[in-house]
Amino acid sequence: MTDTDSWRLNPTDEMLHHSAHTLGSTRIVQVLWHTPRPLPAHALDDLWHHLNHGLLSRRAHHPRLPGARRAWKPATNTDPPHHQTHPLTHTTAPDWIDDQIRIPLPAGSTRLWHLASAPYDGGHLISLTVPHFLSDGLGILNALATTTRAHPPTGPRHSDTADALRQITRAARHTARWTLHLATDPHLRTTLTTALHPTTNNTTATGAANSAANGTAADAAGTAANGTANRTDGTVSGTANGAANGTDGTVSGTANGAANGTDGTVSGTASGTTDGTDGTTDGTASGTAGGAGGGSQPRFFTTAVLDIDAHAWEERARAHGGTVNSLFLEIAANLLRARLPHAAHHGLTLGIPMNLRRADGDERANALVVLPLPLPGGPPHHDDLHPTRRATKHLLQTSATHRTTLVPEPLWHLLPEHLATRLKNPGAQQTDAVASNFGDIPDAVARCAGPTATRVALRTMNVPGLIPERARLRASLCLARLGPRMTLTVTAMPDHFGTRDHLHHLVTEELTAWGLTAQPWWPAPPPTTKEN
Repeated sequence: MTDTDSWRLNPTDEMLHHSAHTLGSTRIVQVLWHTPRPLPAHALDDLWHHLNHGLLSRRAHHPRLPGARRAWKPATNTDPPHHQTHPLTHTTAPDWIDDQIRIPLPAGSTRLWHLASAPYDGGHLISLTVPHFLSDGLGILNALATTTRAHPPTGPRHSDTADALRQITRAARHTARWTLHLATDPHLRTTLTTALHPTTNNTTATGAANSAANGTAADAAGTAANGTANRTDGTVSGTANGAANGTDGTVSGTANGAANGTDGTVSGTASGTTDGTDGTTDGTASGTAGGAGGGSQPRFFTTAVLDIDAHAWEERARAHGGTVNSLFLEIAANLLRARLPHAAHHGLTLGIPMNLRRADGDERANALVVLPLPLPGGPPHHDDLHPTRRATKHLLQTSATHRTTLVPEPLWHLLPEHLATRLKNPGAQQTDAVASNFGDIPDAVARCAGPTATRVALRTMNVPGLIPERARLRASLCLARLGPRMTLTVTAMPDHFGTRDHLHHLVTEELTAWGLTAQPWWPAPPPTTKEN
């Protein structure tokens, strides 16, 4: 990835923009800090000004020349810092963080991100919410930790003319190799034709794919370039991110991850089943292009935030033959097995966001790919982590075969919108849950608001929510470490996981089954009756 790409929108950026524009559901990343001491009077304002000079304060601009990608341009955030003076309580704090993530941050608006604080438990609770189309979680952490201002690249090589020429040249080169591969890979042809012709019969679709495979790369690139002028905003709906890295499914020592993301939407109808024990809808989406599917209201996910001793987590993972990450993934899988009928009976798929960001100086908004990890169904189990560890390692080792788009990215950028929309990989929205392991939170992030925070958490939410008939996604989990603490954040659809308090008890019971003691950020009342 060269610096000519960092300030141009990539497919994930475009997909998230399109989702926010057309579906009315924006994926939001929220960072939460709890400081043990009150913030100085100027601390929140200082943090706001710091962020306003960084990579979070930029907007997407249309190119002047067809064929060029949209570009990021510096912008000023018109949403001021919000200081609440009335102290929060254990009862009101969960509502307050939900209120912050619900603050509208529309695509195309100058309200770019939202920063707020409130007194809580002898110190302060701080919230930063950022639309996922502006940045993935790792990009947000980098923006918080950096001490330098963001400057877009300038000069002839960064112009729209230069980018259009590069895209057409890349499209021709990459498409030539891809076309040869397409001609010899029946599975790829089937996948491609299903995306392009979802309602046609297989014979017609396969014939179209074989015909496409016989075309030339130059024709494909040329057709795409000619169609670019027909696109209105160059975006398509789709997916996003979080990031866990490592060959064995572990994360690196620094914050090597980004908050997961997906718009959680699938064109189509739902083939949901009903669980006889609690009457909740399974709601697995079986999308068919063009269908709206269902008419229910968006579901705003409930949230549980808990701290766990990091050394205990590591010890329990080792005792069961796993790693920090494989234990995290098994916890996510068990929550699904316990509450989703199809996950218990037929297996499940976790979305594992993999970081594609360079170690230093990577200024891309979103730099990740979501890898689908199939896991067996059955009842929750709390024993051997070797199978999950092996499956994760294999998935990461074969990650080069997973891409955001079904065609080479340079070609995808040149396609007319109606084709680009169909030629995106399903990504995270086709998984039952997304599990994002952020690894270690940088010290600079813990200190960025003044007093060093003793707790830092991240979560991702669709706002105003997900429509069950259009989404397979039912939960999203984030794990981050700050010093001796692991912080686990679980957001889940209330249809399956119940109220906020019930979700808290479900997660606590799952952790207890692994021999882990959880400390909630805000105490939940004990359950009075068993919720099925």
